[in-house]
Amino acid sequence: MLRPMGVFVAMLMMLPLEAVAETLNCAGSQYEMNQCAAKTLQAEDAEFNTRYQAAISGAEDATAKDLLRNAQRAWLAYRDAACAWEGDAARGGTLRPLLEISCAEQMTRQRLLELNHGMERREPGLSSGVMLARLREHAPEAVLTGVYWLPEGVLAADFNGDGAHDLAAVGLRPADIAGTGGVVHVLMLPVGAVAPLHAAIAIGGAGFCAAPVAVRLEYPNGAGQPLLAIDDGACDAFRIGLTRGSAPQLRILRN
Repeated sequence: MLRPMGVFVAMLMMLPLEAVAETLNCAGSQYEMNQCAAKTLQAEDAEFNTRYQAAISGAEDATAKDLLRNAQRAWLAYRDAACAWEGDAARGGTLRPLLEISCAEQMTRQRLLELNHGMERREPGLSSGVMLARLREHAPEAVLTGVYWLPEGVLAADFNGDGAHDLAAVGLRPADIAGTGGVVHVLMLPVGAVAPLHAAIAIGGAGFCAAPVAVRLEYPNGAGQPLLAIDDGACDAFRIGLTRGSAPQLRILRN
C-alpha cells in the first residue's frame, strides 16, 4: 500500500473537521489550494494502490512479486525524499505543502505508467510508455500538465485503414473539488504524421456524464477500421476514429 505524504497527513490533522469539509475554491487562498492539491493526491494514491495490487496479482511468481514489492518500497522512499527537497524551497512558508504535494502528484502519475510497463500492444511491439512518449512529444500544451493518462487507454491500431498501426491515448484532467472542470483528452497519431490530432471532451453538459471507466477497441463491421470507445459507465460511450485519406481527421461518434 502507498503511504500518504507525511506533510499531507500532518496538515490535515492540524485542521478542524469543519474546515476540511467546507466548500473550497481551488484557485482561492493558499490554504484552499493546499487542500485541493491534497485531495487530488488522495484520489491518485487510491488509483495507484489499485494498479499496484493488480500488478502484484499479475506477477509471474513469488520472485517477481518480491522484486515488485522491493521496487515499490524504494520508489516510495525516493518520492518522499525528492518531494521533501522540492518543498524545502519554501521552508517555513504556507507554500511548502503545495510544492510537496504537487511534486508527489506528478511522480505518482508517472509511476502509474511504469506499473503498466508489462501491458504491451504486441502488434506494433511498443510498450504503452514508449507510445505515450511519442504522442506527447508534439502534443498541445493543454495536455502536457495536469492530465493523468489512462494506461489501458494507450493503444495501437489501424484507425484509418491504411494497413499501418496508428497510436492513440486517452487522458483525464480530473474535476476540481466542486466537481467541475473535468476534461477527457484524446490524442491520435496517424503513421507519418508529426503532431497528433487532439480532441477535448468535457465531463458534464453534452460531454461525458462521469470520468471514463473503460477504454476499448471496437470493430463496428467485424473487421477493418476500429473505433476507440470511451465509456463512462453512465451515458452512451464516445467512439473516436480516423477518416481515410492522406490527411486523416478525427471522427467523433456517440450513440
